[in-house]
Amino acid sequence: MRGRFWVKVFRRGGHVLVAICDEELIGKTLRDEGMNVEVRRSFYGGRNLGLDDTIKALKEGTVVNLMGNEIVSVALRLRLVHPEAIVKIANVAHAQIVHL
Repeated sequence: MRGRFWVKVFRRGGHVLVAICDEELIGKTLRDEGMNVEVRRSFYGGRNLGLDDTIKALKEGTVVNLMGNEIVSVALRLRLVHPEAIVKIANVAHAQIVHL
């Protein structure tokens, strides 16, 4: 694991949305069964962080959007994501976390 990620934090009211993607995915379009998912810099491209700072941001979010095999694996290891909550888009893992 290289451990570099793009992390962007959005704050609105009492909510914190954290968008994280694996470093190499930024700017790519994932195509799978008639679906196109753009990993946009405008959504994910806040700061390029190492693993420790990314984990801090991941734990801060009330809503978290994860795109990439590496970051989803990190969330699994931390028990923040259930394996059944992971979807694959063009063999790339995607998961969302919502704290109510």
